[in-house]
Amino acid sequence: MEINANTIEVLKAWADISRERLEDSIEKYGAVESGSLLSSINARVVQDEVHLAYNYYGMFVDMGVGKGVSLGDVAFNSEFRGVDGASGRRPKKWYSPTMYREVAKLSEILQERFGLMAQASVLEGDALGNRIMLDI
Repeated sequence: MEINANTIEVLKAWADISRERLEDSIEKYGAVESGSLLSSINARVVQDEVHLAYNYYGMFVDMGVGKGVSLGDVAFNSEFRGVDGASGRRPKKWYSPTMYREVAKLSEILQERFGLMAQASVLEGDALGNRIMLDI
């Protein structure tokens, strides 16, 4: 699908805002450690796709796993924190809730944008059966 320049600008703005919100989230949830996760966040738009990237280990920080701590251990730890055998590792949800919100917002923006474009195209079509073209 080919999209117009205005939509590309909307995607770029959304990508920049999402990158900033992820960076804020890393700091808010204390997932900073060495700073390499924070500096690894990259957002760019290529044609009609948004690419958000970050260091692979960021996923493990978000879930609270890694270095011998499995996802099952995290569940155990949350229930028995302070008991022998429970580690102090906790999920630092810097990614999951932030991206869920940001993707939902992008969905709303694009739904409204394309809905209005479709409505305008239908209204501009004629009763003679001429084709209705959408340039999104």
